[in-house]
Amino acid sequence: MPYFHRYTKDGVVKKEVVGCFPAIVTAFTNQAGKVMNLHRIYLTEDGRKLDHPKVSKPKKICSGLDGWNKTKMDVATIPGCRTLHICEGVE
Repeated sequence: MPYFHRYTKDGVVKKEVVGCFPAIVTAFTNQAGKVMNLHRIYLTEDGRKLDHPKVSKPKKICSGLDGWNKTKMDVATIPGCRTLHICEGVE
């Protein structure tokens, strides 16, 4: 997934691609199941959180649609699994 660095130069917002990296992408959904926003965690090739000199935020949330702040991220379920999943974040 591409990682974009946004910056302002001479009063103009610019965007440059730093690189393409593996990522965990999670959808924020509303009560009706509509996707309202995306959360991205950029990773290294071996699955660790990305540590790159030009990547200031390896965890990024898109700007989102109106009302997205009351949305949820579902944890995957496995049929027949009786394990309790407690999460701080998707990673």
